[in-house]
Amino acid sequence: GSETGWLSPAVIRTWRARGWRVLGLHPVNDAPGRHLLERGGADLVAPDSTHPEQLIRAIAAWSTVPMESTGGATFTTVTGARGAPGRTTVAVALARSFGSGTLLLDADPLPNVGPALGLGPGPHLGDLMDGLKADAGFVGLAHPGDGLAVLCPESGDHPLLGPLLCELAMGARAEFAHIVLETGPPGPGL
Repeated sequence: GSETGWLSPAVIRTWRARGWRVLGLHPVNDAPGRHLLERGGADLVAPDSTHPEQLIRAIAAWSTVPMESTGGATFTTVTGARGAPGRTTVAVALARSFGSGTLLLDADPLPNVGPALGLGPGPHLGDLMDGLKADAGFVGLAHPGDGLAVLCPESGDHPLLGPLLCELAMGARAEFAHIVLETGPPGPGL
């Protein structure tokens, strides 16, 4: 729950979409942690004071009820050396070729997708993550046409850029059929 800073309802929904069962334990008086687990659709939400035998019985009961995976989004990553021509053009073309239900995520520390599509500056990466934690969806999602959704966060040189973008992409798996990431040059953060 709230003790796990990287957990969000979107991540739980992604796990569920992959066919995973989710047992959410939260501290007894942690209402925000309990709500986070409930909003994400955890199979069982219980206080951490729950007797282990009760948890084992609940988990054993899950094995009698099959759960289907809904798959989740396919990922396509476009990367290349800094200054390499065509990276953004290829990412936009690929995203448009997938059609409706596609998210184009600009994960480059020096974002170019937004300007290439005539979009204004996107939301700050921190605001996006706060929106996911609050289960408010993707703040600042642009729709330039063709059923394409575009997210161009103002990431800059954030020390946790890689993990935050990973959580953002994981959260998007339950919402989109295809995700195209324009990551910029490979490096230690990505």
